[in-house]
Amino acid sequence: MFNLFNRFAYLYGNEENPKVDSTKDYYKVFKQIKQELMFHVGSRYLVGASVGATNRTFTPWFALYNTKITRSARHGLYVVFLMKKDMSGFYLTLNQGITYFEERYKPNQYLFAKKVSLYFQEQIESSNFDKADIDLAVDKSDIGYGYQFTNIISKFYPFDHKNQTDIYEDLNEILSIYDLLVERMNGNEYSDIIDIIIDNQDNNDFSNSYIDKEIIEELKKDQKDENLDIIDLKMVEVPHSTRKTTSIERTKLSKIKYLEKAEKDMKLGYLGELAVFEFEKQRLTDLGLETRIDEIKWVAKEFDGYGYDLISLDIINDKIVTIYIEVKTTISNENTDFFISHNEVLASDEYGERYFIYRIHNIQNNHADIYRINGTIRDKFDLKPITFRAKLK
Repeated sequence: MFNLFNRFAYLYGNEENPKVDSTKDYYKVFKQIKQELMFHVGSRYLVGASVGATNRTFTPWFALYNTKITRSARHGLYVVFLMKKDMSGFYLTLNQGITYFEERYKPNQYLFAKKVSLYFQEQIESSNFDKADIDLAVDKSDIGYGYQFTNIISKFYPFDHKNQTDIYEDLNEILSIYDLLVERMNGNEYSDIIDIIIDNQDNNDFSNSYIDKEIIEELKKDQKDENLDIIDLKMVEVPHSTRKTTSIERTKLSKIKYLEKAEKDMKLGYLGELAVFEFEKQRLTDLGLETRIDEIKWVAKEFDGYGYDLISLDIINDKIVTIYIEVKTTISNENTDFFISHNEVLASDEYGERYFIYRIHNIQNNHADIYRINGTIRDKFDLKPITFRAKLK
C-alpha cells in the first residue's frame, strides 16, 4: 500500500494538466488504491476518494465511512488518507467534514471545528496516533486548509525514507477507534453532538473575540440607541438559591442553532447593558446625585475586556464611591445560571464591595426584574469550572 501511495504521489505531483484526466497514469493508480481499500474493508465501510471534480485538488484523499454516521466527506466523522500538497507524504487521519462547519458555522468554522476535534481527542487513548495538528502545506484559499482543523488523530507517512510500519495494521487500529466513538454517540445524530459540544463553550470566550463584536457593531449601526425600546427595570430582592438536580438524556436533546442563539444572546446582553445605563441615571437622581450623572460610563460599549460593563456611583458607608457593574441578562427566571469570565472574577476580587452584579431576569413585554449583589464573585456565587487553559509549569 505504501508503494502505491508513493507511486501515486510521484505521478500526481509531476502532472502538469490542472484538469482531472481519467486517462492519465496517476488516475489509474488512484483507482487501484481505492480498490485495494475496498478489498481490505469489504462491506464494513463505504469507501470514497477524490482527486477533484473538474480541476485537480491539491490534497487528494481516500475516505472510509461508517454508514451509521455518514456516507459523505462533507459531513460527519470518517477515516481518511490525505495527501500533502507537496506530495512529500500522506496522513492517515480520523477526521470530519469541513463543509458542514463552513455551511453551518461560518465565519467561525475553523474555531468550532477545532473545538469539536479537541473534544473527540479527549475520548481517545492511543500511543500510535498523534493528536498534534497536521500540515497539508496548503494556504487558506484551498479546501484542504480546513482539513487541518477538523483532524482528530493522525499518523504521517513521509516518502523521503522507507516506511517502517504496516499501514494496514494502522488502518485497522484507527478504524477500531472510529467505531468506538460512533458507539459512544449512542444513537445521537452527529449534528446534535456538535451542537452540544459547541454550546458547552463559555460564552465569554467567544464574545470577547469572535461573535459579538460584529453583531453589536451592526446593532449600533442599524439601530441607534435612542431608537431602541429600553427595557423597563423593576428592582426586586435578591432571590434565595433553589438548587435542584436535573437529569438530561442526550438522545432527547434538541438541535441548537448555535450562531442564531449566540446572536440573540449578544443582542439581549447589549439591550440589558443599555437598560442598566438608563437605570443608573434614575438611581443616582434618587440618591441626590443627579449632578454627577455624567460620571456613568458604559465602558463595555467600546471595549469588553475590563471585567465589568459600566462604571457608576453609589453611597457605601456614607461615602460616595465609584462602583463597577457587570450586567447579566436573561429572559428566564431569577435562578437561571449564567456565565462568568475569568476577567470578571479578577475584577470582583480587585474592587470587592464596589463590584456589582446586576442580574436582569423575567423579561416580558419590555419589562423585567433586576436585583444587584455587590462583593467578590467567589463569595457570592457557587462557581463551576467549565474550561481551563493549561500551560507547562
